[in-house]
Amino acid sequence: MGKLKDQLTQSEQLFGEHGYYVRDLECKARDPIRYEIFHSRLLSTLQASRETAKSISASPMVKEVGELCFALYTPEGDSVCLSTGIMVHVHTMSRCIKWMIEHGYEDEPTIRIREGDFFANNDCFIGGVHVADIMDITPIFYEDELVGWVGGVTHVLEVGGVDPGSMPSSAITRFHEGITLCAQKVAENDTLRRDYEIMIERCTRAPHFWLLDERARIAGCCLIRESVKEIIREFGLEYYRKAGRELIEEARRTFLENVKQRLVPGTYRTAWFIDLDYRDKNMPAIASRDNFTFSPLEMKVERTGRITLDYEGANRWGYHFGNCSPAAMEGGLFVTLTQFLAYDGKVNDGAWMACEMKLPHGSALNPDTIFAGVSAAWALLQPAMGAVYRLLSRGLYARGFREEILVGAPVTPAVETGGTNQYGNPFGTLISELVACGSGARGILDGIDTAYALWNPEADMGNVEAWELIIPQIFIGRRITPDSGGPGKYRGGSGFESTWLVCHSDNVLMANLGFSSVYPCPGIMGGYPSPSSYIHFARGTNVKELIEKKAPLPHWEGPDPENPLLKQLVRARDLRTGADALLFASPFSPYDLFSHFYTGAGGYGDPLGREPRRVLADLANGHTTARAARETYGIAFDPDTGQLDEARTRALRAAKRQERLNRAVPAAEFRKRERQRILDGDLHESVKEAYRSSFRLSEKFRSEFVRYWELPADFAL
Repeated sequence: MGKLKDQLTQSEQLFGEHGYYVRDLECKARDPIRYEIFHSRLLSTLQASRETAKSISASPMVKEVGELCFALYTPEGDSVCLSTGIMVHVHTMSRCIKWMIEHGYEDEPTIRIREGDFFANNDCFIGGVHVADIMDITPIFYEDELVGWVGGVTHVLEVGGVDPGSMPSSAITRFHEGITLCAQKVAENDTLRRDYEIMIERCTRAPHFWLLDERARIAGCCLIRESVKEIIREFGLEYYRKAGRELIEEARRTFLENVKQRLVPGTYRTAWFIDLDYRDKNMPAIASRDNFTFSPLEMKVERTGRITLDYEGANRWGYHFGNCSPAAMEGGLFVTLTQFLAYDGKVNDGAWMACEMKLPHGSALNPDTIFAGVSAAWALLQPAMGAVYRLLSRGLYARGFREEILVGAPVTPAVETGGTNQYGNPFGTLISELVACGSGARGILDGIDTAYALWNPEADMGNVEAWELIIPQIFIGRRITPDSGGPGKYRGGSGFESTWLVCHSDNVLMANLGFSSVYPCPGIMGGYPSPSSYIHFARGTNVKELIEKKAPLPHWEGPDPENPLLKQLVRARDLRTGADALLFASPFSPYDLFSHFYTGAGGYGDPLGREPRRVLADLANGHTTARAARETYGIAFDPDTGQLDEARTRALRAAKRQERLNRAVPAAEFRKRERQRILDGDLHESVKEAYRSSFRLSEKFRSEFVRYWELPADFAL
């Protein structure tokens, strides 16, 4: 057995026996100033290297949007320090390092681990979220001893899958997803292997961007590796070893203290839902169905500060692109924790060590096959973590930390495009402005508008000009979408819409990832959910004629979503709006139009409790419509002057509250009615199948369901 495997085994045994990473914080106690300087040197090294790597890549995904991060690890693969960026990956790279150690890379003569070697991975069942996130990991040697690892991740634009882009929309298994790297050695002596470059050049539609990303990751890792050696020379090897481990233990203890201070111990419960409609979408027979995916979530907060998340009852994985690996779920939890309880700068595996996650084997959150489709794992991961947001927010509310509440995260929809670009070359990309959706509401203020995604807290939609350089489409509109955040006393952040005009190419494919007919982003404390994303598109249009006549074009949806400007201004062979939308890659030609809507997340508190001045400000700034102001928020105002009518507003709100009471039924009556629906099987077939699969996976969940609804013991949907 190799030395690294011995170290990993010993480290895990000691933690299992004692519950701590190291017993004492000796370096911090002996000289706290030196200890903090040590940490700041590591952190600044990671951050500076990230900024340098952004300029090397030149991919809009990295340079414009900031889809990258770097992290430093112990020899056993535990993270010590993390840069900003896509912080979801601190533990996914940790998993990959541990996987390589456990599979004997150190002793395998055809692999070995040497200075200057780089191992690339996007196999999500080894470590990662989805295939678009490519990680590079390299060892750090000092005086011939492996003293750690450094890793970097970027989201690449194109992965060579069945559809163009980074998350192939019709990928229902691993075999459709494109290139899969299974902790593969791709560089030696800090130089990419030529056979690896050839594979990328011949197997992806945008190899130059993949390889630029590759060089950015390698350059960033090299900068960090050499800087770490300088830090070791300055502080000493023994200090580096001890202080690095103490940073992990300190983060673990700090997390536990934060939990004890801010959350009430106990059991919290909720559920989350999303659907992926594949029926009648020209899919293979095994996938041609509507997938309703759900899971209960039970969060236990112990008095010690330890948190356990249990997704018992999740339904089975399916033939779609949205399944999650355990690594993806762990990564999602990590980026969630950094926004609630582990955000003091010392971000590493310490917080993870204070948590436990239970993911039912065989479920969509932990498939029993490594061949399940995960190219858009975020489709499930975001509502699954949004449920954690809501539970943490309830705990914070109970302790009085209203300012810490964050209702939830939007399920960020996406647009993939590909085909032949304006230069006559194959292309494929995710147009990643989806990073700038709206956040959930806070406990004391509205959510963040057009600048939030769970997976990248430094959200930046990027400049349209950067995208127009690489795709045969031009942006003819970008505008905040009114009412796209969940209504509430404090509303969810607004999303936005973009409209593209296809040009320069007769071969363009476009796809929408994220259309859902359920509400995956609920509100809390009486707040409403945010709407689902949707699209409009027109193919075979008269737009060229309109341009020649200098007639108006539909640059945005218009004031009436039910009668969008696209319908009013454009004639087309195939024009669809809203629910009548496409999901999978479909052909577009010059002068065709495509509009996509990015949503927000849920609201906080009763919308009828929202201050009228806030509603009127939103009305003036395009964040809400006159219809929602009247019907949802109960505001009466002069449509010409925008002035509030206080007396009519009080009367309107009183009438709406009375209307609620008139519609309301006692909980016992509601429960009786719903129980009869269950007995009658009066549920959508996709919902029934989802519950059947959950029952098959979990007898515990089935028994609880039968007991709660007082159903016969042999009940079956």
